[in-house]
Amino acid sequence: MKRLVHFKDLPFKRPLLATISRSWQWAIEKQSFSVLYLKSTELDAFQQIVTGHRRRFLQSLRYTIILPEYSLEACTQFEREADRQINNVAFTTAIYKLFQILHSWGSKSDSGSPYSIRIQIQDIYSPTDYRHRVLKSGASIEYVGAAEAGDGETAHPRDLQGYRYKYSSLHLYQAKNLPVVPAIRHFITNPRGCPRMMDPESAIQIAAKSTKLRWFWLNLHDWIIRYPALRRSNRDAFVQALESLQLPTSIQQIIVSMLPTPLQNQSWHPTHLAHTILGYDLLSSALRKTTVDLPHLIVLRIDGIIDPSLFWPSIPETVIQPFWQHLQCLDITFDLTTPSGEWYFKGDGSANTYPPPLASSPASETQMPPGYGFSVEEDFVAALRFNSIEDNSQSGRYDNIFRTVVNEQLLIPLIEAFAKACIQVPTLETAFLMTSLRQPVEFRGKLHDYPTRWGIYYSAPGQYHDHRSIPNLSYPASSAWQRTLTYEVREWRLSEDLCSLLRCIGQGAHKKEPIERYIDRWASTERQEVMEELAQEYGE
Repeated sequence: MKRLVHFKDLPFKRPLLATISRSWQWAIEKQSFSVLYLKSTELDAFQQIVTGHRRRFLQSLRYTIILPEYSLEACTQFEREADRQINNVAFTTAIYKLFQILHSWGSKSDSGSPYSIRIQIQDIYSPTDYRHRVLKSGASIEYVGAAEAGDGETAHPRDLQGYRYKYSSLHLYQAKNLPVVPAIRHFITNPRGCPRMMDPESAIQIAAKSTKLRWFWLNLHDWIIRYPALRRSNRDAFVQALESLQLPTSIQQIIVSMLPTPLQNQSWHPTHLAHTILGYDLLSSALRKTTVDLPHLIVLRIDGIIDPSLFWPSIPETVIQPFWQHLQCLDITFDLTTPSGEWYFKGDGSANTYPPPLASSPASETQMPPGYGFSVEEDFVAALRFNSIEDNSQSGRYDNIFRTVVNEQLLIPLIEAFAKACIQVPTLETAFLMTSLRQPVEFRGKLHDYPTRWGIYYSAPGQYHDHRSIPNLSYPASSAWQRTLTYEVREWRLSEDLCSLLRCIGQGAHKKEPIERYIDRWASTERQEVMEELAQEYGE
């Protein structure tokens, strides 16, 4: 296993061994420079040290972008436009400077072989951000309560912690002037757990400048449930970026992860995100249109709130040209909510559900969060009144779990569109359409819930396993010679018409009839495991 080396540590690691001989130097440097952690504050040293043959050793660069510090007084205030502009300038400078350095390398090393660098945005933060102040002090993170005041006293603001910048994203200025970097082969944005994220437009712009890109992983936040207006604005900006920018034709794998924080309050009325006139989700459609003509695309994985237009045009067309013609793996995880503001699943009609939560819908469909068009005075009052418990309630995070039954009116069209898209892909090896259900379990008079998988899986002959390692999903021995359709759909059963459509997947390349099977891991093993865990937890 390779040892991960932070860039600032390089001058002090193994210096004596590297001086034994030229061959020893190259061996040590090949190991030391293969994977580097680099901060945006270290770019000058990076440019001076990583030169000549050392450049060809670089395989992976974990890049952390440092934003400017701010005052402790500002920790009690929501970010406003002026704060976002300061951060955008720092973010833009960090991206531009890195790309200028890598652009100067050209496309090939001194040995004549092409560079192949994996760039991952490891983190984006200001040293003043709450989580970094906590890391330094070792303190624990507590919830943000509303400011309190006694009789005759003036309320004092409290530290907003990460909520200060919860509704902000980072934007790349003057992206058209960003240098082209053919050395980048993999680009990964916005790791999970990083609260500060670049907006999708900037991520697409960076990918477009990586002209030899093969692997593009785009992580997005699509969870601003409390403020639907900002959520729609973010999705609209993503659509515009997809429609206006051309991804490199060299791309082989695309992963778009935009699953929101699960809406735990299942009595909530989800936000309407689809186009009100056209009747379909512009983002789902744009993702399909952007990827259909990529000639080398073999893996497409998308997690998020989607509708059938991701797989098939919603508007009838005279002729639909074949698309995704080299795709080998199609992996889609859909949210329980739809872009049209509905649910793909419903309750079973029983009364065995959680009590009604404190709130069932956002306060306003048009209201923007503090810091977006509010006056300084209004933002100050909003900070005083802010309470993370109330925010969780207004964001649908209080448990009310009961949706485990298929809403056929909405889910069948999604499955049909998925099947039609798969049928016309001659190279398909695996295709998965899945979601995560939370199963209510009653134990000793109390309700608990556990995540379980619901999905439809296709595998070509010889493809025995899910590339995402779905546990306990074994395949029959005969699947080495036959296609396999696995339905993990609980008590629900697909109609014969729907099964007939799914059987056509892979039929052009594999004439033999597919194996079809229903499985229910929740009923067969998982429920018993959960009950045993609860019994152990309660000492029974």
